[in-house]
Amino acid sequence: MSGLRLAIVAAVLSCPAFAEEEAVCRSPDDPKLELEVAGGASAQNDLTPTVSGRIGVDLWNWLTPSVRVLSIAPWAGPSSAWAIQGELRAHTKGTLLQLTGGVGLGLATASVDRSASGIDATVARAAQPWLTGDLGARVLLGPFFVGASIGGAPLQRQWLGSLNLGVIAFGG
Repeated sequence: MSGLRLAIVAAVLSCPAFAEEEAVCRSPDDPKLELEVAGGASAQNDLTPTVSGRIGVDLWNWLTPSVRVLSIAPWAGPSSAWAIQGELRAHTKGTLLQLTGGVGLGLATASVDRSASGIDATVARAAQPWLTGDLGARVLLGPFFVGASIGGAPLQRQWLGSLNLGVIAFGG
């Protein structure tokens, strides 16, 4: 028996779930890549639209270190402000419904100005850190998830609410 055939037979025999439909030789606790986009609203004095995107690695099926890019009032004329923050998220281990929560910290903002002469972007240290926290829930639909969360940015005295769409791209 050739080395390749022997390796294939060994792989099949070492994975008892191989015969099950859609089964893979992976532990549910293997790392998974999560990609998410969210839209929502922020309120300090007036209701303002928000958008964000997140990429993270789900470790041990409950803890997800992430990077989030977010903007409050992203379509406010020719200027918009964006923040990048590190975020630590956690979720329960449910297979259909999961409770979620997260804490994020950003130390800089990016301003983008569009004019007839082009786009001017600058990154500056924030006057005060952009600290956020939220609680929510998500429903898993195969590799996809849909969720909602509510939280706030206490240093900016803002409430944040969002609807989230995501995918578990690798792992899961």
